[in-house]
Amino acid sequence: MLVEYIYSDSSLDSKKKCDAIRKKAQVLASLDKRNKLRKKNAEVRNTEKLKKSEEIDIFETTKKFLGEDVISVAPLTMSFRELSNSTMLTNSTTFSTKSGFVETKEEFQKRTELALISWINQLCGVDKECCNDMESFTEKARMKADNILKTSLLNQKMPMEPICKFKNSPIGLAKKASHWANTLLKAKESLEGCAFMNQIKDMVERADQICSSNVVPFSDIGLKNDTLKTLFNYNSTWLRLAIECIFDVELITPGNGSLKKTITSFLTKNLFSDPQILKSKTLCPGGKNFLTPLGIKYIQNHFITKFLQIVSVIEYFQTIELVIPRNPPMFEAQSMFRTSMDVVMWLRKAIISTKFNLKKALEKVDLSFCYEQKFIDTYVFIVKDLSTDLCDGIILAKVVEIVLKITDGSLISSLRQPRGDRIKKLGNVNDVLKFARDHDLDIGKIQAKDIVHGNLPRIIEMLWKIVGVFEAQKDEYVILRRFSNKIEKLSTHLDNPCRSIPNFLNGFEIVIHLCKQFALLKNLEVPRNIDDLTDGCLLYNVYDYFCSKYEGIPSSKFNGTTLLKKVFSIGQTRLGIPYDLANYTTISLRKYDSFKHFVKLYLEKCFIIMEYHESAYIITRVIRKIGLIKSSAALKIQSWYRGTIVRRKFAREIIERRDKINKMKQKMIEDDILDAHDLNIPLVSRFSNMCEVLTSMRTNDLKRILLQLDHFLHLSNHLGLYFVNSGGYKFLCFTIRSLNGLNSEKEIYLLFSKIFNLLLLNNSCFIEMKKDSNFIAETLLYNMFNCFDSVNVFVDHGNNLLLLWDKEKPRDPHKIFRKYVRNIVKKMPILLPNEICHKECSDEKIAPGDCKINRMISRLHSYLC
Repeated sequence: MLVEYIYSDSSLDSKKKCDAIRKKAQVLASLDKRNKLRKKNAEVRNTEKLKKSEEIDIFETTKKFLGEDVISVAPLTMSFRELSNSTMLTNSTTFSTKSGFVETKEEFQKRTELALISWINQLCGVDKECCNDMESFTEKARMKADNILKTSLLNQKMPMEPICKFKNSPIGLAKKASHWANTLLKAKESLEGCAFMNQIKDMVERADQICSSNVVPFSDIGLKNDTLKTLFNYNSTWLRLAIECIFDVELITPGNGSLKKTITSFLTKNLFSDPQILKSKTLCPGGKNFLTPLGIKYIQNHFITKFLQIVSVIEYFQTIELVIPRNPPMFEAQSMFRTSMDVVMWLRKAIISTKFNLKKALEKVDLSFCYEQKFIDTYVFIVKDLSTDLCDGIILAKVVEIVLKITDGSLISSLRQPRGDRIKKLGNVNDVLKFARDHDLDIGKIQAKDIVHGNLPRIIEMLWKIVGVFEAQKDEYVILRRFSNKIEKLSTHLDNPCRSIPNFLNGFEIVIHLCKQFALLKNLEVPRNIDDLTDGCLLYNVYDYFCSKYEGIPSSKFNGTTLLKKVFSIGQTRLGIPYDLANYTTISLRKYDSFKHFVKLYLEKCFIIMEYHESAYIITRVIRKIGLIKSSAALKIQSWYRGTIVRRKFAREIIERRDKINKMKQKMIEDDILDAHDLNIPLVSRFSNMCEVLTSMRTNDLKRILLQLDHFLHLSNHLGLYFVNSGGYKFLCFTIRSLNGLNSEKEIYLLFSKIFNLLLLNNSCFIEMKKDSNFIAETLLYNMFNCFDSVNVFVDHGNNLLLLWDKEKPRDPHKIFRKYVRNIVKKMPILLPNEICHKECSDEKIAPGDCKINRMISRLHSYLC
């Protein structure tokens, strides 16, 4: 059957509206959730960004390096007029030396930058020839660089440019001369066993036509200038060393002269011409300008021989460790040549004939030129601008090698020549930073892009860390952040409390956030900026809430017609804030620089007062707790001492009891009542095991368990309490009731009667069994009925029953109990009156069994019926 549901138009519209409202609520909820998640992620990112961008505190770092030779001056010590005329921010600082010179933060940063530039230049510019080895060179360079840095930082007058050139001291010059003499001697000794000098001479003399024309070297000005220019491409150290070794002379430079002029003068006389040839009358009959063709050939051979010898000697010297502490590069920085073979090829083009293969001739005499100068060897390690000169990583690598005492040049030799390529610069700087971190040199979290892009603050931070001194900029709002956490704890009862200050906030935003927290706590108007604090309401309530109860003076007692005046009075009289910061004129002109200082100090002082008093209360409480702990410890010590005295006093008695217990254990083992391993079982576990045996209803084990239990109860009545607490008396009753009353079981019934008699006599055990007294009494009557033939069992059970009723004292005995007694009476013959009984029945011990049963039944009957 088809049923159609027909809705009216109004019901359909209402349903659509409900669906639309529900969907809208879902969309808004999801958007709100996404917005909260985005805010949370933004806070995390900002916090991580702040942690990574930890700025250096340049003043504290300088103080640490100079050994507290500088003083940081807080702006709060300045007068109000100086503060109002300055453009300093809330966290700005001035800097002064001990001499009293004051400079701004920007001036000091510029002076620090120039000092670090001078430090780098000194570090890379120390003369290596004054040192014995590379390690001593690095130590000397570091020591001199640190002295230059300290001198630059202590200099009150800021230099216009960094120090780039350094003069050697007289001692350094003397060491340099001594090292040169040793180097020259070592070079001459190394050349004594070399054959290439004579081989070059023989090669040139055997050649038929080695020159391309009849050019005379000493008269050809062009050749002379080109030759000198080519030779001066060599490093002056190598060129001088080669000349002095080949010509066996000592080049002496005049006091005001230069080495280049001395070398030029000597080569003009001895390289381009030979005095012996010019003096020969056969080769030069008419003087210097009248050379014979043979004389011209000799002059040409002399020039080529000496030139090749100079090139070969320099190449040979470069292969051995000759100069202390390290061989300098072969060519000058501006040299057009990179190898000695390039110089030989220049000679071939300049004067050698095309018919003579100079390269092949040199190979025949085993002369090879392998040295190739790298760009690092001629790099100028001078810094003039930190933001640009360190961006390629070359100078930075040199600094790192000297600081780490890396003598093999492994770092700087692995770098590539940037040639203006940004990618190569990033690669070089990355390699240097990785090398420094691998060698445990703390350079902070600086990245390669910071150096390549010229991020000056980050570069200065890295250089200070390389120097070995660094102090991070401290948070000026630590107290306010603690204050914010305190207010957050006090606001837990609010429905929508303001959280503590986020880590990414900085500056006066932290103060505004703290004021918002307190406004929500006290249900005040929430401030949005500094203008909302000028009425003084919030600051007045801060002191009243946190400090009045500790200071003993309510806020209303302070002078002032308005709340702001009262706040200023509180700040000056109770909090010790300078009066210059409380000025109405600047507030009316909306100049809040000094008022920001006042608000920050006001909140900090209030929190410090509260924290001080709360700390005093906590300390007092801790002292009291320590006193209680000491008292408790004293009581424990006294009790231990007393116990020790008692143990010493009753030591003999304790030993006797211990021996008695051991004898008792031995006796139980000998009687074969207990197993030896049972003696080590705890009492609770032992009685639990007994209960398990009783529940198993095994007759063979029952007698053994009852004997053990009887022995335990005879040893001490208190042991029965463990048995009762474990419910053993219930299991015992159930087990006894399961027996058939046979003659073989009479001994078990007797043991049962003895055990229950001992349990009933113990008041503690009876109290635990009292709730089951009816069940116990019924069990005893049941056993009496079954064991009617056994006089001892009957009488013992009857005595236990009477003992139970005497302690329980029931007002109305149970009907079942009466039934049992009546059935027992029916089993007996007609009861004889007491007066008919035998006379001997008056004695219980010698009375017959029938008389004992008769008397017990009479007692039970009289008690119940």
